[in-house]
Amino acid sequence: MDLDQPEYQLKEPNFSEKTSPILLVFITFFVAFCLFLIYQSAVYIFTSIKGSKITGMTFFEFVKESQLNADIILNADFFSYGAMWGGIISIIIYLLSARIFKIKMEHIFPMKIPALKHWMIWAGIMILFGLAGAFVNANTDLLKTDFMEKFAATMTNQTTALLGIGIFAPIAEELLFRGILYKGLKDALNGVAAVWIISVIFAGIHVPQYLNSDVNLANVGAMSMLLLSLSLILGFARHYSKSILIPIVLHILNNSLTVFFGSGA
Repeated sequence: MDLDQPEYQLKEPNFSEKTSPILLVFITFFVAFCLFLIYQSAVYIFTSIKGSKITGMTFFEFVKESQLNADIILNADFFSYGAMWGGIISIIIYLLSARIFKIKMEHIFPMKIPALKHWMIWAGIMILFGLAGAFVNANTDLLKTDFMEKFAATMTNQTTALLGIGIFAPIAEELLFRGILYKGLKDALNGVAAVWIISVIFAGIHVPQYLNSDVNLANVGAMSMLLLSLSLILGFARHYSKSILIPIVLHILNNSLTVFFGSGA
């Protein structure tokens, strides 16, 4: 045996292992917040580009009008176009960011194909979730919101809506929430805590756009529970399957079916 060579070499600790949990949580939230701002800004910019083109306004006139009249942003064709291009640009930025900072894709965006049992389990849970939501929607007014009514009434291009709301927005959100944010919080805390924290954030971000103009606590509570439950399903699917593919597929199916049935198709 060569005495000059050690029998083994100690593994160099990675960034997460060298960083304190509190600092890692702060860094994770800061990075996720910046990337979320990019996503939201891209959606708003492309929504305004489409809106100004259709309405005949200049871009800045449309932006000013949207600040005075928020309903104009709820136009399905405008918003779907913004979600499509905002989603595409955000996906590219997320992937490039991982490449620039030399983060292995499989660590932050694990794309391995899960075992069939994982697909069956989470598909079954998602079906039960959808049936429960449909039951509540059919028998109460808790999930009936101005957002969905106005979105359905102004949709003339279902293809763009499916691409924007149904496909690219879910992919961008999953890469951010169940990719970047989950990885950072999991390393700093643990996987279960990461799922719950992300789910509360996910619900909190999405609830305001669904609220009726006549806001009531029952409506807020129902929409919050619906979105929290959806995010928990997606989060635990990511956690237990150790892949981001299942939450991406489930999120796409959820949004696409919402667009499909919301349009009256």
